Amino acid sequence: MKSGRLGMSTGMHFSWNLVQDVFFGFAVNSNSTKVSIISVDVSNNAITGGVFGPEGSVLFLCICVIAVILLLLWKKIKGYSALVNPLLIRKYS
Repeated sequence: MKSGRLGMSTGMHFSWNLVQDVFFGFAVNSNSTKVSIISVDVSNNAITGGVFGPEGSVLFLCICVIAVILLLLWKKIKGYSALVNPLLIRKYS
């Protein structure tokens, strides 16, 4: 909020929820849809996330863990000592 750059992340989150709900028929934050363009029916709740949707699945958890590991490796390869760019901290504090 300090940087005033929430438009892109808000738009991406809205688009992600729209695709999950309208196109694939997955539940979005415990709200299940009745009509969708493509019907995906997977009975295993560990994979689909059950009533919470794909974001509550074990598969999504694994993807998030892998993404964090890749980001930490990238940080190490680039030689960054902080998790946040120090220039951003000084600029917006």
